[in-house]
Amino acid sequence: AEIVAMDGQKVGSVDNLLVDPASHKPSRLVMKRGFLFTEDVELPGDWVASYDDGKVTLNVDKVTVEQLAKHQH
Repeated sequence: AEIVAMDGQKVGSVDNLLVDPASHKPSRLVMKRGFLFTEDVELPGDWVASYDDGKVTLNVDKVTVEQLAKHQH
């Protein structure tokens, strides 16, 4: 599934989505970025606005995601 920021820009693809069994809300999301040289970025579950089989939509913009990715690597 692809991951799209709230501004509509694709930021990566889902590597793993963990859902809290009690609340049924995402607890964390592992995103894969890049094509040849990929990196995994862990996103907080509360950044997920909605998700279905084909797409995860975030409630933050692409710049916020990229800044978090820089701090993790």
